[in-house]
Formats: sequence, structure tokens, C-alpha cells
Amino acid sequence: MSEAGVPVLCCFEVWSPPPPADLSLVVTGSIKELGDWNADSGDTVMITKKGDGVWRFQVKLMSTDQFEYKYACYSHKEKRCMGYETGPNRMLLVKSKLKDKNAIDAETQLPRVVVRDIWSAVAGSQ
Repeated sequence: MSEAGVPVLCCFEVWSPPPPADLSLVVTGSIKELGDWNADSGDTVMITKKGDGVWRFQVKLMSTDQFEYKYACYSHKEKRCMGYETGPNRMLLVKSKLKDKNAIDAETQLPRVVVRDIWSAVAGSQ
């Protein structure tokens, strides 16, 4: 019997030096909520810069979700991914971030987990 999951608000924070003006950080991954690895699609998750070099986005997932993901640079001018960060894919098992006393998101009333990453340089043009 498979384990039943519960909805969770997953908040990603990634530190990055500022990209050139035309570029934004995006995230893509192995689940539909992260665009199914299609960094050029309209489903790509754009990340919002909140200051201090930290970019943030949040997505509703299930506590049982396990997936791979990677950050990339997206050109608004060329409307395409310009390259992925270096290194292997990142992996997340959402339930590994759940604790007995997670913060509850005020807006959604869901348990809130935070994933903190550091940007790795772009591997090259795609």
C-alpha cells in the first residue's frame, strides 16, 4: 500500500550573484510543477529576487513527492534557456524537510518547508 501524502508549501531560496539584465533565474525539474525539464516552455518557474542575492519561489507539492531539479538562466530577449547550472541534478524528497513543528503558511494554511540552495555557474549555452 502506498503512503498517503499531504499538501505542503515548498519554499525554495537560492543565493546567486546578479545575472545580466536580460536574464532571470528559473528552475525546472522532473515534475510537472517544475516544467518537466522544459526550461524553454511557458511552464518554466521564474524565480523572484528578494534582495541580498537571494531568489525565492514557492510551489505546492505533496509530502510524498521526490524529484530532481536544476536552476538555469533564461533570456527574456531570446525567450529561451541560456544554460543550466553546473554539477549533477539536485534531488529533493519533500518529507525529508518536514519536521514535527513546521511553520504553517498564513495564506494557504499548509505546512511550509524551506529549501536553501547556492547557485552553481552556468555550464554553457543550451
